Formats: sequence, structure tokens, C-alpha cells
Amino acid sequence: MKRFSLIALSSIICLLLLVACSKVQIISGKAEGFDSFVDLDAATEIIVLGTKKSEEKPNISRTEDGDITTANFKIDKVMKNEQANAKIKEENTIPIMEHSFSDGTKQISYNGYKNMNEGEQYLLFLSPEQDGLYAIRGVTQGKVPVKEGEVQVYQENDTDDSEKFLSKIFIEARAKYIQGN
Repeated sequence: MKRFSLIALSSIICLLLLVACSKVQIISGKAEGFDSFVDLDAATEIIVLGTKKSEEKPNISRTEDGDITTANFKIDKVMKNEQANAKIKEENTIPIMEHSFSDGTKQISYNGYKNMNEGEQYLLFLSPEQDGLYAIRGVTQGKVPVKEGEVQVYQENDTDDSEKFLSKIFIEARAKYIQGN
């Protein structure tokens, strides 16, 4: 009985240490999600291919949607610009809202969003915001890494199937906008 109690106590302590030492905190927030690539594509007015150049320093901004990191994104190619937005032109750099930030001790992520890597190319499905920033549609769904097979998202646990779901959307997005062009 003492041995069982000691094992149970050790397990609880290990679990508490894992939670306390976690470097990523995922916050569930309200977000417009899409059931498929077809839905995401149809609902998006702006689609661009480009490269994350940098993040604003300090990188945390307060918005009505929560804290964000503002990324500077250089447009390489405009795939869709239904409203003829004047800022959406090849070679322009636009500010992108990224729903993940560091509070100095850990990374805080809304809905598993993982910031783009600087210098890497992405296909972004965007929505213009009133403050001059551009939001990624569907939070994680509208940020497609150009590299095949790559899905950049924080998962809450081993049973989280968001990576599998996103992978399917990304394959279809790459097929239509990257390999198809």
C-alpha cells in the first residue's frame, strides 16, 4: 500500500511539474473556422504568397481580439485581391496579425496558432482589419507553409487532430495556388 501511495504521489508531482514547466499556453478563443479548403477559399478576398521578414519590437499589441504579434510580411505574388486593396501589391510589405506572443516566461497561443518563421515563405488567406492590419482567416487554417508536409501549430494534447485537419487543407491550398501556378 505504501509503495502504491508513493508511486501515485510521484506521478502527481511529475504531472504538476510538466504543467508548471510548459513553455506554451494555448488559449481557446472565438475564431471563424472553416470546414474545408473550399469554404476557406470561397470566403477569402485576399490571398498572397510571400515571406515573413520580421516582427515588430515590442511585439505585443493589444486588440479587441486579445494580444497579438505584428509581423512584417513581404508579398511575392498576389493570388487573389477581390476588393482591389491598394496595399496588396507584389513587393509591398504588409502588417499581419499573429495570434501568438511571448509574455517573457512562456509562449501564449490562441487556438494553437504558431507564429510564422522569419525568412520562410507562406501562402496567406487574409482579411483586412480596421486598424490597417491583416488577419489570417481561420487563425491556423489560413497560414499555409509553402514547404510540403509542414504544419505549424501547437497541439493541446496527443489526441488533438488539428494537425491532420490542417494538413488536408494545406495540401489542397498548395495544389491550387502553388503547384497550379
